Amino acid sequence: MTTRLNRLLFAAALVFCFQVASALDFGRMRPDEVAVYVQDVDNGEVLLAHRADVGMNPASTMKLVTAFAAFRALGSDFRWQTEWRSSAPIGNGALHGDLYWVGSGNPVFDQPDLIAMQQQLAAQGIASLNGKVVLDRSVWRGHGSADGFEHDADQAFSTPPDPHMVAYKVLWATAEQDADGRPAFQLDPPLPGIRTDTLQVAWTGGRCGKLANHVSAAWENQSLVFKGRLRGAENVHQSV
Repeated sequence: MTTRLNRLLFAAALVFCFQVASALDFGRMRPDEVAVYVQDVDNGEVLLAHRADVGMNPASTMKLVTAFAAFRALGSDFRWQTEWRSSAPIGNGALHGDLYWVGSGNPVFDQPDLIAMQQQLAAQGIASLNGKVVLDRSVWRGHGSADGFEHDADQAFSTPPDPHMVAYKVLWATAEQDADGRPAFQLDPPLPGIRTDTLQVAWTGGRCGKLANHVSAAWENQSLVFKGRLRGAENVHQSV
């Protein structure tokens, strides 16, 4: 009985060691490039620790902190309120004065939301505006610094907060060939009146994997200029 119990304990120890070893398999990353700390939130037991006292770039794990803080401060039923405001009179289907767009900082505000707000104006008899659209940014007096992330400045996730952010301030471009076999890009959301320049884009055939590795986009001379070589039609996003 004792021998059998010892064997079971030894087997359990081997399984535990295997699980820990698997958990600490960093792949191509060196162990000195990684820090890990896993703790049971119910009983406080530390389940795994590796360089736990070393300061590291939190990367996307910081979203857990902000999400937790948001739920705790705002509650699970919180909704952003984005409003039109004006004291100008309405007559003959027009608002005769300025229209204020009071930004709320809604991070998921997109084109359908903006269309719904425009439909609310139409429902009040406003079909045109004899004035200006004024952006009220008073909800925020400023926002924190992102110092230290300059190398990610051209990434979509580095777009700074904005009380009037629409669709994450990100433009999605899908590569395709036009009727003449030349490179072309479909933009989402569409940008009427914005010219796209693809003269510096060439098709080379084959699969590209990730388009962003082969094609860049920049605003130059009042045009959205694409540069690079296309090997297939994939999606790439570019913040503007």
